[in-house]
Amino acid sequence: MTMTKIPLNILIFIGLTAIFPLIDFLNGLFLTTGIPVPVGVGYRFVFLLFLLISIGMEDLPKSGLTYITFLFVAGNLLIWLLQGIFLQNPISWMMADLSVFIKYFFMGFDSLLHLSTKKCSQDNPL
Repeated sequence: MTMTKIPLNILIFIGLTAIFPLIDFLNGLFLTTGIPVPVGVGYRFVFLLFLLISIGMEDLPKSGLTYITFLFVAGNLLIWLLQGIFLQNPISWMMADLSVFIKYFFMGFDSLLHLSTKKCSQDNPL
């Protein structure tokens, strides 16, 4: 039985997912004690940045799901930007909205990451 090497992006994804309960605990602890440390926001930002880099480094299959996911993300960012311009929202409100969008985008980026690593996992089965 030969051991195949697991790609680094999959190991980082598993690690980021595994530490989520710890980040959630720390975020709740800081919020309850009144210490304003944005642990959860930082974690989501790092996770989203990792997903974007991982997706950008892989060749995505040209499927309907890829186009729908791209339209989902681009359309929501356009709505966020237009809403901020037309309603003349302050920057603090736009940043709060962006924080919510980051949580919301995990659905779309997770499906793209799954598509990009599907080919990798078929080439190197565990």
